[in-house]
Amino acid sequence: MKRKIGTAVLLMVSILIINVDGTYAKTSKNLLKNPGFESSDFSMWKYKGTGMDKLDYYTEDPVGIWNKKDDCHSGNYTFHFWSTYKHHFKLEQTISKKKLNKNKTYKASVYIQGDEVGADAEIYLYVIADGKKYVSGMVELDGWQDWKKLTIDNIRCKKGNVKIGIYVDHAADGWGMIDDFYFGQE
Repeated sequence: MKRKIGTAVLLMVSILIINVDGTYAKTSKNLLKNPGFESSDFSMWKYKGTGMDKLDYYTEDPVGIWNKKDDCHSGNYTFHFWSTYKHHFKLEQTISKKKLNKNKTYKASVYIQGDEVGADAEIYLYVIADGKKYVSGMVELDGWQDWKKLTIDNIRCKKGNVKIGIYVDHAADGWGMIDDFYFGQE
């Protein structure tokens, strides 16, 4: 009997998160594939920008998947960017409409850290759903391990696929890491 109760309590704790104010909130499943780049299959991520045609592990290209735990928000891998020249790119993933519930609202987020991106840098999270583009606020990067969370709430997906991505336009010698994308129900 004690074992059954313990199992039930453990299950409930794994399903619920306690908010700071003591209330409970259900966690929502992340609908993205490989959101933290921990799997070696990056085919679901589409990179559009200068420097490379296909997302891969970091070598000397301006972007790539980086394996340095201290540079990650979580896990062992992160998306890394750095370039000696002014550089811009998008990193996106499409979510099939089959995974979406048209009666629900969704939220999106991603973590980013970096520096030296320039005063006129443009860095934001975006979601395209039902022909509407949702955009987070711009973010300023101010250093290593100073993670910023970009978020978008109240996303409606009544028909069609959804695209989530991050846009980065930075100055020469700008660098950063992007990790832990999320897209799920509110």
